[in-house]
Amino acid sequence: CFVQSKRRVTLKISQQMHLRRLCSNTGTGPEASSGLQHLATSVEVAGEISGSELSVPSLNSVGVIGAGTMGVGIAMCFLNKGINVVLCEANKENLDRGLDSISNLYHRSSAFRKGNLTEEQVQQRISLINGSLDESYSDLKECDVVIEAAFENIGLKKDIFQKLGKACKDTAILCTNTSYLDIDEIADASEHPERVIGAHFFSPANVMPLLENVKGKKTSSKTIATAMKMGKVLGKVTVLAGNGFGFIGNRMFEPYTQEAILLLEDGVSPQRIDSVLGPENYGMAMGPLRVLDLAGNDIGYRIRQEDYYLYKPKIVKGRRGETWTKLADELYN
Repeated sequence: CFVQSKRRVTLKISQQMHLRRLCSNTGTGPEASSGLQHLATSVEVAGEISGSELSVPSLNSVGVIGAGTMGVGIAMCFLNKGINVVLCEANKENLDRGLDSISNLYHRSSAFRKGNLTEEQVQQRISLINGSLDESYSDLKECDVVIEAAFENIGLKKDIFQKLGKACKDTAILCTNTSYLDIDEIADASEHPERVIGAHFFSPANVMPLLENVKGKKTSSKTIATAMKMGKVLGKVTVLAGNGFGFIGNRMFEPYTQEAILLLEDGVSPQRIDSVLGPENYGMAMGPLRVLDLAGNDIGYRIRQEDYYLYKPKIVKGRRGETWTKLADELYN
């Protein structure tokens, strides 16, 4: 087809062969084969941006702020590629817990259990990480990229970026892992908005393949190109998004999960909801409630407490027809 022929002009040989295999897959029927062709092409197109030819800095050292679920997963993405990481936390207990989590995740991974990841390799990766309790972030002064993965609170993130603007070198790219917050408001706090971009990893970051890079109004072409290169280095499916509530993935996911929670409130069991929308029927990899469990219900809870939350009315009755139900928060608490 025309699309397939057009893609062959720019795809690498290995990518062409992969696309050809997908195109010739008749075992699952023509509709599935067509869908696979569309998916393969879309993944390639998503990562193509103007300015990708710009010279961008190497990724030799990366700073990660926050040693919670997201920070740990993001740090592991870089450790897996042999890149040094400085992991920052506000107190020693949280930092130690985060470092222990990294070790535990490696040792519990299927790759380790199957012998594809050895103890020597695990220790080599762990040796690349250094912890920091310096709240001024001076330990990040030599990092090429810094990724903030703190709680979803605009005040906290603005305070962090104000400090990063002073502590980091002039060429450093400053990223926020926010899922919903205004990139421009965070960027302005740094006084270097041209070097700020959203880098939205999906939880768990060391497993999920998607990375949304979110550009602000003042984000420079070089910053965008560096963030897109970072995604490719990590082996992520990397897309460039605009700055809007939920960006791309969560903007679609939020109303979808709200409907699932409303069904739960109406008495439908979680298993029934997930079975209908999951791989057995609708074709999703997993149902929406399992996704919330995997990503962490604490993340959604904190987001819904913020004033910027788009679906939250001033008065919540919590019944069908309303835009928000309190059930998820009540279950979490």
